Amino acid sequence: MNNEIEKIRIVLKKVAEKPKVMNIENTLEAKQKLVNGLIEVVPITDDILLICNEEGKLENLLPNLVFDYDYIVGDCFFVGD
Repeated sequence: MNNEIEKIRIVLKKVAEKPKVMNIENTLEAKQKLVNGLIEVVPITDDILLICNEEGKLENLLPNLVFDYDYIVGDCFFVGD
């Protein structure tokens, strides 16, 4: 039996920092740790997902990314679907 945890490649975007490619464990806990809270999954394209803090705006986290229609606060990351 293989007990290794699968790893996924992501692009991490921390507030006020440049994006960084890294590998993380494909677990809920690892994803929550990166965004400092509950995760929210936002489809960006058919094959790219943005993972951010679900309560970031309620917690008044600092702005990170701006889109035409909305903005993302707090640390977030992108992953292929």
